[in-house]
Amino acid sequence: MSDQTATSIQPIERSEHRDVNGVQVKAVAPYALDTVSGNLTAMSAGMIPAPYDYVAYTATSGIIDTYQFYSGGSGGTLVATITIQYTGTDKSQISSVGRT
Repeated sequence: MSDQTATSIQPIERSEHRDVNGVQVKAVAPYALDTVSGNLTAMSAGMIPAPYDYVAYTATSGIIDTYQFYSGGSGGTLVATITIQYTGTDKSQISSVGRT
């Protein structure tokens, strides 16, 4: 790749890179909408932003499941809440996933 200057425009690299086995791979950075702050943030460790040692599951309705992640056991500090909404009560298709 050549050096870019203020007067030159370079195309965005869109090609996949090949590993030693010839498998097509592309590096990506996962981003998600943080529903607490409303900002689009890079997620370096997945959807749970801190270590946890306890998960509480609640079926809040026929189409919504809630998972609460705690550090310090069931009475510890709430780390994150994941809410999964399904398209129907059979829960065969996910409609949305949110984190607070």
